[in-house]
Amino acid sequence: QHLAGFVVPAAGTGGAQPDGGAGQLTLGPSLGAAELRAYLARRLPEGLIPGTITVIDEMPRTPNGKTDRAALPRPRFRQAHYTPPRTPLEELLAESFAEALSLARVGIDDDFLSLGGDSIQAMRVASRVRARAVEVSFRQVFESRTVAALAAAITAAHPD
Repeated sequence: QHLAGFVVPAAGTGGAQPDGGAGQLTLGPSLGAAELRAYLARRLPEGLIPGTITVIDEMPRTPNGKTDRAALPRPRFRQAHYTPPRTPLEELLAESFAEALSLARVGIDDDFLSLGGDSIQAMRVASRVRARAVEVSFRQVFESRTVAALAAAITAAHPD
């Protein structure tokens, strides 16, 4: 499973107005996912920021007024333009990302969190990579976020 966020814009607002006095963001129809993601990044641990954000007109409700999760639209996790691995280390990391995320392939510029990665999957990536005698931490997976950045971080930490 991947973390997905659903947003219902406030009626009559022209955009996002950060910090309306109580650390809130008024969501307007022109709010972009990048702006919302930046807002959330200032307030939440990285692992709690949704991999995808979907704007919907209204939250679906069950007859008793609760959120009808089954009626929510299926989120679409996006991959960047595919750039294949260039080194054996990038190949290992790309395979590990793809396996943890249940994807056919992951390019070196695909963002782990944007693909729906979460803390459990980051642990799976780190474990799989360490099993191949490459030292990597769970934290590095989350901080680097792409295969290319993670390969660069590993290489910088262990230049031999």
